[in-house]
Amino acid sequence: MSDDKPKKPPISVSHNILSNLQEIRESGESNMFDYHAVMRIAFNRDMYETVVWLQDNKEKYIRGIFRGFQFVPHPDNATDMRIYVCDLLDLNSCRTMEGMKTESLEDTELRS
Repeated sequence: MSDDKPKKPPISVSHNILSNLQEIRESGESNMFDYHAVMRIAFNRDMYETVVWLQDNKEKYIRGIFRGFQFVPHPDNATDMRIYVCDLLDLNSCRTMEGMKTESLEDTELRS
């Protein structure tokens, strides 16, 4: 018997929040279900935007553990929008090692 329930979508977060949560998970310092430990790790790593998001969105965070998180750019955040466009166009070259800077459009044009 198949489960005909529609799959619930992942929780939408900014690029910074998503990156920080992935970094905390990959560190293995805590079980991601330990909400307070995750918040403490974020605080200790100076991930203050993530700490505030966790405080304001505890229920979303818990749902995200089960459903996943997805990056959705905030239209007022220029960095989010640049990263989204780079990912959309698969322009790996427009990110630097810091993951936040982008090349100018002139630098990404093909030269003949």
